[in-house]
Amino acid sequence: MKLFRLADKIDLFVSNASLQLDFLRNLGVSESRLLMLPEQTDTTFFSPGVSTSNQQRPIIASVGLEKRDYRLLAEATADLDVDVKISGFSKDAIAMAKAFPETLPANMSNKFYSLPDLVQLYRDADLVAVTVTENKFCAGLTSMLEAMACQRPVVVTKTQGLADYLAHPGIATVVNSGDAIGLRSAIEKLLNNPQEAQAQARCGYKLAIEEHNSEHYIEVLAARLASL
Repeated sequence: MKLFRLADKIDLFVSNASLQLDFLRNLGVSESRLLMLPEQTDTTFFSPGVSTSNQQRPIIASVGLEKRDYRLLAEATADLDVDVKISGFSKDAIAMAKAFPETLPANMSNKFYSLPDLVQLYRDADLVAVTVTENKFCAGLTSMLEAMACQRPVVVTKTQGLADYLAHPGIATVVNSGDAIGLRSAIEKLLNNPQEAQAQARCGYKLAIEEHNSEHYIEVLAARLASL
């Protein structure tokens, strides 16, 4: 920003996290050139649907690799009567090692899911867990919105980066980062109270389709660009 004087050359800075915009403000970027644009997802592709009929026990789904804490999820669920299905794969061995325990519990699996299979994973899930380490750039948000768009209940670890999105009441069950006991308790509560889980899922779904769909995102961005 300072070395190449980017602040004088860029007409509009767009971010999906207010902390990033705060950083730009501290560098002297004027408010007129900042846009907080909440993240979007394709709500026509990620949508509610029929679950697979041959499920033997509850499924906890978790998706993604950026800043993920699957060690925490493993600790919270290793002795629960559930199947934990993860879609979190990368060729970066270091990233994989940081995210996962050395040995996966017997009830936990991780594999690559094609996009159609990923949608079905969300639909099959009794709940979706978004477990991330502390960060300032919304890691975990894509999975959270996809799960909400598929009308699934969500348990998510609280971070600075997700603060803008977790401010909406009733859309997710929020636990502290690194709190395995709290995560386990939240998972058990949702699994044991399906009506409460369904109410949360409906609340998250309403928010996703009204405020986080791709069309709304494009309309807001286009209108701001047109006003420059």
